[in-house]
Amino acid sequence: MFRRILVCLTIACAGVHISASAHQQSDAYVWLDFTEAAPSLRWDVALRDLEHVIGLDTDFDGSITWGEVRARSDRVLRYAEQRISVSRGTVACPLRAGRLQEIETRAGDAFAVVRYQIDCQVDGGTIDAAYAALFDEDPTHRAFLHFTSPSSTASRVLGPESQAISLTLEERNAFSVLSDYWQLGVEHIASGFDHLLFLLSLLLCAVLVRDRRRGGLWNRWEPSTALRPVLWDITKVVTAFSLAHSITLAAASLGWLTIRSEIVEAAIAATVVVVAVNNLIPILPARRATVAFVLGLIHGLGFANVLSEIIANKDDFLLALLGFNFGVESGQLIFVLCFVPCVYLIRARVIYRQFIVSGASIAIAVLALAWFVDRAGSGLSELVGPSA
Repeated sequence: MFRRILVCLTIACAGVHISASAHQQSDAYVWLDFTEAAPSLRWDVALRDLEHVIGLDTDFDGSITWGEVRARSDRVLRYAEQRISVSRGTVACPLRAGRLQEIETRAGDAFAVVRYQIDCQVDGGTIDAAYAALFDEDPTHRAFLHFTSPSSTASRVLGPESQAISLTLEERNAFSVLSDYWQLGVEHIASGFDHLLFLLSLLLCAVLVRDRRRGGLWNRWEPSTALRPVLWDITKVVTAFSLAHSITLAAASLGWLTIRSEIVEAAIAATVVVVAVNNLIPILPARRATVAFVLGLIHGLGFANVLSEIIANKDDFLLALLGFNFGVESGQLIFVLCFVPCVYLIRARVIYRQFIVSGASIAIAVLALAWFVDRAGSGLSELVGPSA
């Protein structure tokens, strides 16, 4: 028994280390506005990210004030001008009149708002944008780019593998809007580690059955003897999760349900803890599909928070909602199709049932608990503002 616990803890520690490293991700937001005669660019970047690349905390007291940000404004602007560029074909569109305008908060994080005028002619054709900020410091960094022109809107996610994008000033059709937001939905679920860990926790034991004849508080698992009940159980779990988060995604996106993002993010982390612990100790009386539905309602609120940040044009709202949700479902289905066959093949092995399931569940529970504490603390902490 001691050996089993030791192996499980080893797997758990490795999983926490890998997952924690993977989750240290940062987001930034870029707006390119070509609706006016003088185009403009806005860059919202987290202060914690600027601290890594520039160093804002000059008194080393662990907090960043507005005064410290303003004192480093020249360095922030110079960094932005070196890492963000706009052009039309081979002709560069210089960034002019840069200013560090204010501090805004998003999900408990403080963001610096940087604004520029773009020296560029607006007479149709395409605009090329390139973004290379923070990728050398954090390869998981993403920038949500929003583009608007008199006849076109677009949203894109820029990352280390997609640092440049071409955007058309011509009118776009409904299919293009659906395609854009479908891609954004796929990319979000692929990088949404808390959502994937929630689903993973549910699926880890989908190829097993609980042995109720054996006593003890620790869950006892035996391999499922047939493929059909496994597929049926997984179908119910995935469908329940999809239906639940689709309901709250739509309700929150339409403004029928409003909950602060800090609360939602902390609640999402709590759902991951609960499901992972249930793999070890039976604390949930309901079946996995019911659990997936009830807790999946909370995850839909998280998807809605992301969609509200990345939607470029409110006139495209319904198409964006539909495309984004289909993208989330597509990414989720890809994950399931890749994961389930692998664990089904090794379900009967002792190392899977007694060590991998337990070790992974412990790792997920510990990591999600750390997320919960961090997110709950962020929601309660005083937000940084210009008056600091």
